[in-house]
Amino acid sequence: MGYNIELSFNFFKHINVIQIIEELKSSAFDCFCETIYEDFEYELFDLNGLNNTRNHCVIYVNFSKDNFNNMLKFLNKVKLAKYFYIELIFDEVMNEIIYCSQYYKSHKMNKNSKKDYLQKVKEKKIANDFEVNERIILQKIFNICV
Repeated sequence: MGYNIELSFNFFKHINVIQIIEELKSSAFDCFCETIYEDFEYELFDLNGLNNTRNHCVIYVNFSKDNFNNMLKFLNKVKLAKYFYIELIFDEVMNEIIYCSQYYKSHKMNKNSKKDYLQKVKEKKIANDFEVNERIILQKIFNICV
């Protein structure tokens, strides 16, 4: 048990999809991930009366709790590759979402989960009550001090 990271990229915008996936897998294994797998999402959704299509490769990477520093190295590598979107970072031990993207909140979460997540984030910001590892992860993602 540890951290689950969900990444995505639009495969219609890239010619070398398999090469991108293999490079990411190689980076993840270099950082000693426990598991990694990919899936493809094809979605058609309506955004203010306009039809939009989501054609993304979603890659799920899992790191053990003991491998925290290597997970941070992996996040740095992902951030350097501009075509990846970090959709979700989930702490399995605390059973808590550390970070989720706007897309994830809008399209993957139900109304109650989204409300609970936003409330927890708001309370943590007000009380400045972030766990140390959670604070470090958020600093890596946003390049700010939390």
